[in-house]
Order: sequence, then structure tokens, then C-alpha cells
Amino acid sequence: MNTGGVALTCPTPRLMDDGGSNFILAAGLHQLGVDQIRPWQNTVLEAWYRGQDCLVLSGTGSGKSLCFQLPAVVQNKVVLVISPLISLMRDQVQTLQNKGISACFLGSAQTDKSTESAALRGEFRLVYLCPESLVRLKHELQDLQSKSGIALLAIDEAHCISKWGHDFRPTYARLGTLKSSLPGVPIMALTATATVTVREEIVRSLGLREPLVHVNSFYRENLHFHCRHTVGKQSTWETDLGPFFPLEKIKPKVNISESEEEEEDEEAEETMTDFQAGDAVNMDTYIDLTDELQMEAPICQTVSAAQPITIIYAPTRKLVEQLATWVAKRGYVAEPYHAGLPKNQLAATYSRFRSGVCRCVVATIAFGMGIDKSDIRRVIHYGYPQSIEALHQETGRAGRDGQVAQCVLFANLVRAPSLLPNPGRSAEQTYICKEMLRQLFTYSSSRSGCRAKLLLSYFGEEKPVGWKCGSCDLCIKGPEKSIDITADSALLLRAVQQVQHLANSGSSARPANVVHALVPRNSRRPQAQALQCLPCFGSGVHRHPKFWQSLSNTLVGLGFLTPLRCGASRRIHGAMELTTEGNVGLQAIQKQEAVPQLKSLVPSVELEMTLQMGPRSMRLEARDGLCSEGNGKFCFRCRQPGHWTSKCNQKAPPAAQGEVPARKGDGGQCFRCGLTGHWARHCPGGPMKGRRASKALALGGEGVDFSERPAKRQRGTRR
Repeated sequence: MNTGGVALTCPTPRLMDDGGSNFILAAGLHQLGVDQIRPWQNTVLEAWYRGQDCLVLSGTGSGKSLCFQLPAVVQNKVVLVISPLISLMRDQVQTLQNKGISACFLGSAQTDKSTESAALRGEFRLVYLCPESLVRLKHELQDLQSKSGIALLAIDEAHCISKWGHDFRPTYARLGTLKSSLPGVPIMALTATATVTVREEIVRSLGLREPLVHVNSFYRENLHFHCRHTVGKQSTWETDLGPFFPLEKIKPKVNISESEEEEEDEEAEETMTDFQAGDAVNMDTYIDLTDELQMEAPICQTVSAAQPITIIYAPTRKLVEQLATWVAKRGYVAEPYHAGLPKNQLAATYSRFRSGVCRCVVATIAFGMGIDKSDIRRVIHYGYPQSIEALHQETGRAGRDGQVAQCVLFANLVRAPSLLPNPGRSAEQTYICKEMLRQLFTYSSSRSGCRAKLLLSYFGEEKPVGWKCGSCDLCIKGPEKSIDITADSALLLRAVQQVQHLANSGSSARPANVVHALVPRNSRRPQAQALQCLPCFGSGVHRHPKFWQSLSNTLVGLGFLTPLRCGASRRIHGAMELTTEGNVGLQAIQKQEAVPQLKSLVPSVELEMTLQMGPRSMRLEARDGLCSEGNGKFCFRCRQPGHWTSKCNQKAPPAAQGEVPARKGDGGQCFRCGLTGHWARHCPGGPMKGRRASKALALGGEGVDFSERPAKRQRGTRR
């Protein structure tokens, strides 16, 4: 059994019994196939033996499973393990059975009905089950505790219980009753990704009493992190992925199934995903390959050992299949993997990947949970995941053998990502998911510091000032040139403050209208009208509106602004409000004092690009009309302030036949007669629809009799 990474020399653990004497667990370790044990595992096991609850945070593949498997071997009691993935439970049960340890799993995929009754009689030392089964068997498990005894209740992937976790599941939220329904049974919660907020919610939701919280370092020096900009189009695949997959002379056959039984709409396929971070997911929707893994897939490709093992994660099923085809055509054994493919094909792909026949799997997040493969050399995300936790968990599958592995994120670093759609997501979950996505965007678009240090800081692990990993793209490239954003930050902070006060006074203006206050829009909406009384109105027209959106995200990262819980939009750029630090910074700017964070800032990729975007020409023209007598109104037809274009008395100048107006607002092109200088509703030929209108437009109005009208169709007749 792999205890995670490079084994550390440590004495065989000794646990204190009630009499104070020591007993050695060498027999149990030998049965599990473990030669050496890490010190942190010994600490957790001793806490369990004392009956203390535990919260264990350790990286993927570090040996967390040993902490709940060993108690089942050394004590004549049952250990219950709550796991979210059926295929993962089946894999671990099969491995334990091969070692002579009695284990089983309970759930919808268990075809042997006698297994459940045998498990409830205490015939298995390790019983894996999903949260639904635990709730359903609540009373039976209480009887099991009174008869055979339950040594430990382990909750794997414990971050699923937290709404601030990247993989929140409502079924996990019902585990909070375990402490009362199974009193006296120690609980061990385990996860590989949890921020400080998630840890606190896990302890609170599960009702852990004075638990031992053990947090291993999230840093793995053999993982090299890189973030690269791409628009993600097929035309950029050669530039983005070509260096990772150079053309091979021998092209293997592609094992990609094109199912004709169910054809989905192409537009729906583009946005279809298997699981969405932060969403409520039913356990039955997970891919279960338990009945298919016994099948041996035929080997029809010539595998080159020079092809490094690679996982490519893509956000949609359509992109998964396209990328798998593209990589395979370059001579690599590549296969797609997503929940929309047949189970037998998924099982074959899974088996070939584990055996080393398949060298590259292009997948959604349905692939990789619990896979025990140590020689994965590259994990590539082609598109944003939905959180830093998801990124960390998926990249953690690389380099488990301790050798160097590449973790590369390709994404549009200029355009802020949006949440994947999910109609079942609540307003609170939407806010939480947007905040996690915003932090991921800040991480990926950063151009200063160290990628590894940014990741560690997100999980609450602080490194000394000046510490760098030396292997990420930021450390290799070096720091970028810093800029002074004090003046623009002052404008934005003042605008946020003024709009917030206006919204609190009962006005129709909302906090989300800050950018509209800085760069006014030609709109008659009440919200836009209410902004005209603010001192900041129109003060930001020298910048593009996207610049202010990017700057707001930068100030959130610096702690000057914080997002508001309002709106159902899936975009991360939304309403903001000033923090205490933001108020202090604004007061310092007003006193003409320097604010170090704003005086010298290395801009993100998004902020750098939006700085280069010039102001919109219409905004600059409208700025001339922002005067007291114009009341903020501006007409784009006569170029005069004081009224809107729709209320302008000046008529568009007549245009010759076929002439196209020079600019928008000076007249239109009629689709009825094909002439310019008037719109269709003012056409002298009267109304005309359908194919007659298309013919008129094609002929430019020539030879068309506008007085002719088609006869009305009688009801009940066919056209």
C-alpha cells in the first residue's frame, strides 16, 4: 500500500491502552502491506485510540486511508467509511479483499442483497457506504453498535459537507446527526482540500468535540504550476497543446465511440458538464463502473514509452471529445472520458489508463477521483475549473511517485469566467460559487509572486516573506513592471461609496450600477437616471468600462472591496462595497498620503489588457454633454446635450437610393423598400412582410409594387 509520496522512516506506531502499556501494531501494518508509517499518521491513530474526534487534512495520495483501515485490522470491531463515489468504494474494497481483509460496500450498485444483512451482523471489518445508505440504515447501525461495536466512523471527502466547499452535497449535510445517533463512536473526517472556513464548518456541522485537527503541508515541490493565456479556440490548439504533443510518425487508432442512439442538441452539448462545483449532486449520477471493470479491453495500439502519462481536463463533453480526437490524430493513445459515454467504454478506458496502454485521457471531472496511478506526469486544464479547490485536487493526481510533474492551466486570462449553469443552485450557493471562481481568476491572472505560494495562502498555509518555489511560471519569468493605480482606485472607491449611500437612501439605484456611474450609459431606466445626481457621475469616461470591472476585482484581492450578496448573475464582476481597509485607504488618498498597495502594483493580465483599451468613442462624445443644462442627457443624432436621441426633433437627412448612412443614428436602411434615410416603420410603401420584404431588399426597392397586398388567408385553408 502506498502511504503517499516518499516514505519517511518512522518507528512502528505504539498506541497506549487503558492500562498504560504499549502494544505494537506490526501485524496490522504487515497485513495492509505497509512497511513504514509517517509520524502524522501515528499522531492521528493515537488520537483515535484515545476516543478523540479527528479532522485530517492531507494531500491526495498521501495515505489518509491508512488512518481508518488500520483500526479495522487491529480491533475486533466494525469501521464505517462514508464515501461519495461508488467506484472508489469498490476499488478500495477489492484491494482490501485481495489482502485478506473482510470488507464490503453498501449502496445502489450492490447487487448481492445478502451483503447488507451480513454487514449489519458484523461479519465485515470495513463497511463502505454512501450518505444515503447511512441515513436509511440509522436504526440498524445503532443495533450493530450495541452488539458488535463500531470502532470508528470515517467520513472521506469531508469538504462535501460545507457550503463553502467546492463540491457541496446536501446529502452530506445530514451527517450532523451522527454524533447523537451513534454516541461514543469517534468520528474521523478526512479531506485533501479545505480552506480555514471549510474546516470550521466541518467541525461545526459534524459536532466534533475538541477534535484533533491535523493539517499537513499542501506544498509538493515536485509539482510545477503554470498558467497560460488562450482563447480556447480550435485554431489555438496547435500553439497551446502542440508542444506537449509533438507529431508522431505512427498514428494509433482512435477508440472514440460515436453513439448514434442518442443525439443531443449541439448548443446544449457545448455547455454540458458532468458535475458543477458547488452544486447539489445526486449520488446516483456518479459514474459506476463496478460491473464493467472486469472486462478486458483489446489492445490495438502501439504504445510508446516516451509518451508521458497525461490527463487533460475540459469543462464540456463536446470539447472533451474534440480534444481527444485531436491528440489521437497526432500519434498518441488518447481517449475521452465523460458521463455521457457508455459504461463499457468508460470501463475499458479506465482499465487501459491504469495499465499504461492509454497514455492520455481527456476528461471532465467525472474522471480521476480515487485513481491510484503514481506516474502521471502532466495534468492540463484546458479551461477554467470552478474553484481553486477543484484545481488543487485534480492537479494533486500528478507526480505521486515524487518525480517532477507539470500542472498547466490554459484559460482566457483577460476575460473573467462565469459559473457553469445549474437551475437547482440556490442564491446562497450562487454567491459562494462566484466567490470561489473569483479567487481562481485572481490566482490565474496574477503576474507577480509565486503560484505555489498563492495556492498555499488560499488554504491558510503562510510562507515566509520572499519565499518562492522557483519552478512555477512566475518564478521563472520574474516580476513584471509595477504601476501606480492610486488615482483610478480613488475614483472607484468614491463611486462605490456614493452609489452605496444612494441605494441605502431608498433610491432605485443599486450597488451594481457603479460602473454605470463612472461611465454613463444613454439609458432612460430609473437606475441610470438616479445616478446623475452623484458627484462621481461621468468621472470615469477616460477608461473603458471593462477596466473598472477589472480594477474592482483587483481591489477585492487587496481587501479594499468585498462582493455583495445580491443578484443571480453567474458573472464574478458584480456589486461591491467598501471594507474597513477600503475606507482607511480612501481617507489616506484624500489626505494625499501614499497607499503602498496602490502606489506600486503589478497588474493582473486582465487589468493590463483593459488599461490598453481606449475609451469608447460614444462615451467620450457623451462626456461633452454632461453639463448642468443638459442634465446628463445626450443625443447622438444632433450631437447636442439636453435630450435623448429618441426625443430629437431633428429629422435624418434624406439619402439617395442605395446610399448607406455614414454612422448609426443618422438614418436607417429600410428592409421593405431597400432604401436608406428612413426605417421600415416609416416606409411610404406601407407594411410588407416575409418573402416580399426579402425580395424588396434584394432588388433595392426597384420593380416592386408596394401597393400590392397579398390576399388574406381564409381560416382552415392551407398556404
